[in-house]
Amino acid sequence: MEKLTRFELKFLFWSVVLAIGVTLLSAWLSPYFDLSQSPFIKKIIGAREEALVFYFFYSVFATIFVPVPTMPLEVLFAGIFGVPITLIIRLTGSLVGATFAFAIAHTYGRPLLRRILLVSSYNEIEKFSSTQGLKAFFFISVFPLVNPEIMAYVAGLGSLRLIPTLGILAVANFYRFFIAMVWGRQILQNLGL
Repeated sequence: MEKLTRFELKFLFWSVVLAIGVTLLSAWLSPYFDLSQSPFIKKIIGAREEALVFYFFYSVFATIFVPVPTMPLEVLFAGIFGVPITLIIRLTGSLVGATFAFAIAHTYGRPLLRRILLVSSYNEIEKFSSTQGLKAFFFISVFPLVNPEIMAYVAGLGSLRLIPTLGILAVANFYRFFIAMVWGRQILQNLGL
């Protein structure tokens, strides 16, 4: 295995710091985005198809606009519609949103990086992305404190391809969503809600 350069280690470190920062921002915003108590949500819960379509599009939106929290709705929908259907819809919405995020970063982020970074720094990022990218991307994405939604943007900035990126994000998101839905549902049941 090739040893990482000092630049690559700094790049990995700041990628993790950024991802953890976005996760903390999402946690801070969570009380303001708790749609589970919204009259709109209570109204559409009775209409199963509309509720699931709304949840799909909310998942896409929350993936593109990374700090928007989804946990309250994940738990609510898992409790009402069951973990399997909620998990499928959430994962599908997340992957559709990740496709948009990847495209946004690839189309607009890469040219922006070229403008704001020194040529040598940009070349180092490109080199790292092409040699260590997929392996590093996987380990950062599945790291428990990192919000995997932001990783679609990170992949779009480098030379990673969309399909492997979506595969890694599916793995990283699946275990998080499953744990959140099952544990959240258990907590609600224990509270008598």
